[in-house]
Amino acid sequence: MNKILAIIACLCVSGAVQAASSCISDVQLNGINLAGAEFNSAAIPGVQWKNYVFPTTKQLEYYRDKGVKSIRLPITWNRMQLEAYGNLERGYLAEVKKVADFAARNNICLIIDLHNYGGFKSKALSTYANYDLIFYDFWAKMAREFKSDSVALGLMNEPAHLDRSTWRDLAQTTVNKLRSDQISNLILVSGGGWSGAHSWFSGTPSNATLFANFQDPLNKMVIEVHQYADSNYSGTKSDCIDSAKMTRFLQNISVWAQENQKRLWLGEFGFAATPDCMQTMRTKLDFIAVNKMWAGWSYWAAGAWWGNYPFSIEPNGGVDKPQMNYLEKRF
Repeated sequence: MNKILAIIACLCVSGAVQAASSCISDVQLNGINLAGAEFNSAAIPGVQWKNYVFPTTKQLEYYRDKGVKSIRLPITWNRMQLEAYGNLERGYLAEVKKVADFAARNNICLIIDLHNYGGFKSKALSTYANYDLIFYDFWAKMAREFKSDSVALGLMNEPAHLDRSTWRDLAQTTVNKLRSDQISNLILVSGGGWSGAHSWFSGTPSNATLFANFQDPLNKMVIEVHQYADSNYSGTKSDCIDSAKMTRFLQNISVWAQENQKRLWLGEFGFAATPDCMQTMRTKLDFIAVNKMWAGWSYWAAGAWWGNYPFSIEPNGGVDKPQMNYLEKRF
């Protein structure tokens, strides 16, 4: 057992500890992305139920009853903090806290996902002077509001608007500063670019090279990757690559993780309700289920405003989506 797994196992020796620490577990924390709070991100601050939406108690109870062990909640920085170094917006923050409270009461890990693609206020973060301080200021304030092992901090979703090396250095600096400030939450660090497992070894330097030596002083960090199964890996099409190709992607990055003593999180994946896609997803989740380098996964996506999006698992008229009939057996 590597050092990271040993620490997590020690934290979960007693049932009482695990019940109070839902993000620190010796089982994979499989769950969903519950999207909506990040929608229409150009409408700032926006109006809830017009521009964006947070999950209702009824929605949260539906997914709890399906057995989810984690909820990844995408939020937009632009709504949580209107100006660099500014105070957190109390109304938006209160909605996140409602979800966090529900998750804590039900022993679900809440992952607060900063869904900003490496930008702030429609510009690449690196175009701002002292962008490292701006980024840290946001997370320091958020961490003080959610200082609990029932909440995990997802530093940045798909930081594609930043150079990969810039993102890696920024993430490392931020993790170090948070730990120096006695913040002990589980932290999720996305790979650079679009964070794809299929492209982990591509480019110069590659994510494989950049994150091999990434460190967390507390060893409470996982590397987040995404992997859609459609032919361009974008999560926008209803076709799917075959199971053998998907297995190669997962096998390669799992070997990398083992060699570099890292744990992985599949932060986004989704599939259309077709036989071919169901088979590819079955292969993917069966692989992850028996590979201890994976801390879990979160399906993309749940949420009330998806309309006809083919990957949506939001029930329609009280009827479960075909994907949910498959996923709930694996939460």
